[in-house]
Amino acid sequence: MINSKRIHLKDIYNLEGGELDIMALPYPFDGEVDALPWSRPAMIVVPGGAYQMVSEREADIVGTRYLSLGYQVFVLRYNYAPISHYPEPLLELASSVDYIRHHAKELHVDPERIFAVGFSAGGHLVGDLAAEWSLLKERHGFEGDAKINGIVLAYPVVYPEGHPLTFANCLGGKKLEDYPWLSLDTSVSKHNPPAFIWSTNEDTLVPCENSLKYALALRKAKIKFQLCVYPYGEHGLSTAEEEINERYYPQGSWESAKRWIDESDAFLRSLKSK
Repeated sequence: MINSKRIHLKDIYNLEGGELDIMALPYPFDGEVDALPWSRPAMIVVPGGAYQMVSEREADIVGTRYLSLGYQVFVLRYNYAPISHYPEPLLELASSVDYIRHHAKELHVDPERIFAVGFSAGGHLVGDLAAEWSLLKERHGFEGDAKINGIVLAYPVVYPEGHPLTFANCLGGKKLEDYPWLSLDTSVSKHNPPAFIWSTNEDTLVPCENSLKYALALRKAKIKFQLCVYPYGEHGLSTAEEEINERYYPQGSWESAKRWIDESDAFLRSLKSK
């Protein structure tokens, strides 16, 4: 039986909100519980929505796919505009990482294999944590352990022109000049974790140039990455499977991107011995 539980992050951390839904496999062996050491990598699912909503199409359905691939899954529903702006969503994601790492034993999580997958604006949020995790205390007074070991970015928003509404909602009236690192292509450093990035050539809402710029920044910083730009499919494909796309897009237009979850899994597992 899958363990499911909702963690209200604001009850544990100094936050405005943030709900972390756990989908985790309990001890899978017969006999005495915990008789054999056993853990899985963790995957935090961060849906998109231009920082003005949290897309359910990119939440639990993605989590169940990673659960079936051998991850303990955590779906983050973060606060967004007009109630919350940067850095609140970032601190909610950082707190999620800290919570998972400090409860790794009971959650059967390998604390050195905590990953996150983010979609569109959620991809921006995950990419922001990838850049800022080592600076959170200095910039925001965050005391937890938010080190992320690898990320998956699905058609991410990376730079302001890549999707202006996402940046407007993220900043909430603040000036980008005061937070230049929010343009992710300028904030990559040696502290960034490896990244799997994917987009589509037909995405007209968040063009694949976002992913290309981020990949180039990773290459310049000598960070391991894999970039996949699939030829077909509009924005917001989620799992790129029929169940989640037939209502929105012509049948077959998502087929080329369907393999992204398996490919991201292979990439993340290649990091195990590194």
